[in-house]
Amino acid sequence: MQTTRHKMQKSKMANLKCVLNVILKILFCAFFVIQPSYIHPDEHFQCMEILMWIWNKNGFAVDLPWEFVEGARSFVPIVVWYLPLYSLFNNYDNTVSPTLLIKITRLYNFFIYFAILFFYIKARVFPNSAKRKRNKVLFLIITSYVTIAYQSHSFSNGIETNLLLLSLWCIDKCADKAPILSGSNCTNIGNKNILPWLCLGVLISIGVFNRITFIGFVILPLLVKLARAHNFNQILISLFTFAITSYLIILFDTKMYYKEWRQPHSTTSPIIAPLNNFLYNIDIKNLQKHGVHMRLTHLFVNIPQLLGPLILVLFSVKFLGIITIFDQYVHSNNNLSNIPQTNFIHIWWKTYSPPTWMYLNSNLEIYDTDPETERIEQNLIFDDHHSAILNLKGTDITYVYELFAEIHNKTNQNFTIILPYSVNSVLLANNKNNTYTFEKKWNDIYSLDMDHFNFQDISSFKPGMVAYNVFIL
Repeated sequence: MQTTRHKMQKSKMANLKCVLNVILKILFCAFFVIQPSYIHPDEHFQCMEILMWIWNKNGFAVDLPWEFVEGARSFVPIVVWYLPLYSLFNNYDNTVSPTLLIKITRLYNFFIYFAILFFYIKARVFPNSAKRKRNKVLFLIITSYVTIAYQSHSFSNGIETNLLLLSLWCIDKCADKAPILSGSNCTNIGNKNILPWLCLGVLISIGVFNRITFIGFVILPLLVKLARAHNFNQILISLFTFAITSYLIILFDTKMYYKEWRQPHSTTSPIIAPLNNFLYNIDIKNLQKHGVHMRLTHLFVNIPQLLGPLILVLFSVKFLGIITIFDQYVHSNNNLSNIPQTNFIHIWWKTYSPPTWMYLNSNLEIYDTDPETERIEQNLIFDDHHSAILNLKGTDITYVYELFAEIHNKTNQNFTIILPYSVNSVLLANNKNNTYTFEKKWNDIYSLDMDHFNFQDISSFKPGMVAYNVFIL
């Protein structure tokens, strides 16, 4: 009796340890997922700008990524992937911090990845292994900094990883062989279950329309498995579902670009996103429009990102890129100048394009520089009913001051300029005759600009960003 009771107590303790272990895993992962220090500003400029534009009923102003302007990216994978969050985006308003929405989206992405990874490892990697061994592998993967940081992104790259895992499962399942017993002999035939073949065509289609690079990841395992197919009709099933899914995606994208798009189009030819992406990117002139990174970026930026928390231990700081500026803006329910007013003008220079949806403003005019002239070609309109965002990207300092003068001529309102410290001295040194007064309103040290180092100016190596309220004397 005592032995039985002892075994029951031991079993209960083991179960309790298992539950606590799972809880600790979830809390560990969730902590890193929601940390602002791992939120890259550009990651939520893509997917979340699109979701706000398509779903949100408040009509917040957004600045659509160039891929969607050029028809080089499909709407369907994003819409399908984030469909469970439709109500959240649809009912979102400016009473809630946009950072909270980012954190929810990151948690959603991470736990969907966790579920798919768990399914794949259990079904295909260790189908017959001990539970403890399988859980150990799963734990090592999901607690990896790289996994936590990048699979919680709303980038299309994260969606690509999940689609690839599901596609590999289908490919393996399609190649499974079922034994048939005939007397004392046992023979193998191809798997007659058509569901994996049906799903494979759908997944590959969505994967390709999500990112054209998906072809490179899936092609080799696909060719190997298809070469071993025992029934050509099964391959035809996948080709059929691939064709039907692709056709429906093209129809949806075409409607989005021509009927829902805010800019008029002169033609109604079908929008085939992967083809447009390929044709656009093989033209080097198009790549030059969006800039290229220095090779040192990999050494000083990408590798520290991969090291992750180790960098935090070494330097004892948190890298927060531009998200904190929006937190300050939203929490103060005002603009960066901290002066109550119905409208504002923000100039972003030599830094990431701002994720404009985070302004939570439906009366926001967004001005971008033309890639050819590096100037804003639109007519700048400043009034009491609209706020303005001027995304100057990497334009020269001469044009920055020309823009200052134009703003002053059209309005007596002060404005704010946000820039990295690496070009701070350039801005201040070109203030001829001290025409303007720059009042520092916000700054931090949690940003490293690798694109504007000047070995003749030591201050260009100073990390961080700064926001100035600009007045004319």
